[in-house]
Amino acid sequence: MALWPTQIIYDTLIPTNEEFKKLKVGDLVKVLMVDKGYVKRVYIEVEVTGRDNDLFKGVLDNSPIEFENVNEGKIIYFHSNHVYEIDPTTI
Repeated sequence: MALWPTQIIYDTLIPTNEEFKKLKVGDLVKVLMVDKGYVKRVYIEVEVTGRDNDLFKGVLDNSPIEFENVNEGKIIYFHSNHVYEIDPTTI
């Protein structure tokens, strides 16, 4: 389950609406995932952008070892509110 950005302490500023508008297929975003008390920062590669309703579809770009059945390549659906960082090399 992804966390809302307001539930975490930020290392960077929350992405702006302008940054979300620039997202394209292949860009990386970072979200926090929570499962059974474990919290893991993960990168998700965007597959479908959420231009109309801020909903996105992406592929997990790394494998959090603490999570069962959550492996690299898993499809993840998320809202822009779940994103706390956009990889600066992709926008």
